[in-house]
Amino acid sequence: MVELPELFSLVTEEEGLTVQVTPRADCLGLFVAEVTTRHIVVKELQGGTSNAPFDFTINGVRAGYADYQVMHNAADVVPGEVHNPQRGQLDE
Repeated sequence: MVELPELFSLVTEEEGLTVQVTPRADCLGLFVAEVTTRHIVVKELQGGTSNAPFDFTINGVRAGYADYQVMHNAADVVPGEVHNPQRGQLDE
């Protein structure tokens, strides 16, 4: 079990959490058995008991932003202007 910092649970929605784990030693593989804004539980596949260390990344939605719609088009931000990634500037 990995306890997460209190601040994470204060600013993150409980729904929609995802976790990726990467083992740092030989083992049978890992899986996330439980995830909350307060902790994650990681176990070894096939009942393994290697106690291998691992890295993890957890992603969630900021509290209060579950219905936030991301803008996908620069023209939605500044009408009439389009970002040109090759030149690194806005074109009209």
